[in-house]
Amino acid sequence: MAKEIRKNLTMAAAVIAAFILLTCGFSIEASAASALSVYVDDVPVAWTDAYPYIDGNDRTMVPLRQIANVMEMDVSWDGTTQTAQFVKTYDNERECPDEYGYAGSVTIRFHIGSAIAEVYTDNGYYDEIVMDTTAVVRNGRTFAPIRYLAEAAGYEVEWEGNSQTVSLYSEERQFFEALSSPIQISNCTEEDLADILLSANKAGLISVSIEFGNSMAYSDLVGLVQDAVETSFNQAPEYGYYTENYRLRTSLGFSNQTITISWSEAGGGYTKRQEAFESGAALLSLLYREGRLLPTMSERERARIILNAISSRSTGNTDTNGYLTHTAWASLVEHYGVCSSKTGAYNMLLTMDGIKCWGQDGYTYGQYHLWTGCVLDGQTVYTDATIHSDTNFALTQAELSKTHVFA
Repeated sequence: MAKEIRKNLTMAAAVIAAFILLTCGFSIEASAASALSVYVDDVPVAWTDAYPYIDGNDRTMVPLRQIANVMEMDVSWDGTTQTAQFVKTYDNERECPDEYGYAGSVTIRFHIGSAIAEVYTDNGYYDEIVMDTTAVVRNGRTFAPIRYLAEAAGYEVEWEGNSQTVSLYSEERQFFEALSSPIQISNCTEEDLADILLSANKAGLISVSIEFGNSMAYSDLVGLVQDAVETSFNQAPEYGYYTENYRLRTSLGFSNQTITISWSEAGGGYTKRQEAFESGAALLSLLYREGRLLPTMSERERARIILNAISSRSTGNTDTNGYLTHTAWASLVEHYGVCSSKTGAYNMLLTMDGIKCWGQDGYTYGQYHLWTGCVLDGQTVYTDATIHSDTNFALTQAELSKTHVFA
């Protein structure tokens, strides 16, 4: 479902990006530079100071930093050995390719000028991939062939020639799209259920069944689901609040219980979610093209500039469109939104720019609220994008606790 929505929005995405570029005075050459698009689980890659291209071997080459951000990989460069290294960490077995066994991480190394890529895992797997192209340094930036990188990390790769689009689908995304039987877990906790719901939501599912060993009263089950739905939204607010009106169906076995959670979209939610991601990627690219963001800046400097951009873009704070007012779409596309909307928009751009972040819920001024937790230059700090001021940016938990109560 989500794949089709994203494909149908490819042309709309080009229009959005072109509009932002042209209204800000960029040349045709600048907009053409990013005509080649890459999506990772439907999230567009925001190109900043370097752009993908197709080399003489008909392979799509991508700059290291930007693709690593969206693929959630750590990337490093060894100038002495001319080696680019990517490390992908798997949080659960669903994310890990079957051929590796259950590995906690995979390391992929490209050597400039070499047609051999090396693949290692932390449980002893090793392989060498013979490529028909090589990693290169171009205009001072290192580029790697995206198909070999993605497939080594467990991604399915699709190429759409008409729109010049590369689509990557993670192992976990493939798992949820192919799901035909209940997910089995031995003991369903709120955290387990929230993780499953978030992954299913990202994959565009509108129904998921879970079989777990512990039985509980229906009222307790409803409470568990309600808490898990809220937790899943808070974990990644850039994805949250596009669905509503979920319902439960339970079936009992001799030693287990299966619950099916179904939900509906809120006003064309998945389409609007994709519009939000397209707008967010275009905005981040714009900030780099204007020179307001630079790769040499500290994470703290970049986070402040992104916050200012989100705050100036989202000028309203109204609640006139139900669920969608709480989404990143409201702030990025409609320019209004309540707390989780601005937090979701802020977290979206931080993540695209390679900054680790999450949603933190609690209370402020007696109202339930959501703000951003993130790691800036190695320090865990919190920012309230709704109450935007220097007094609410990059504070420690102790500092923000003067006005906010952490849940």
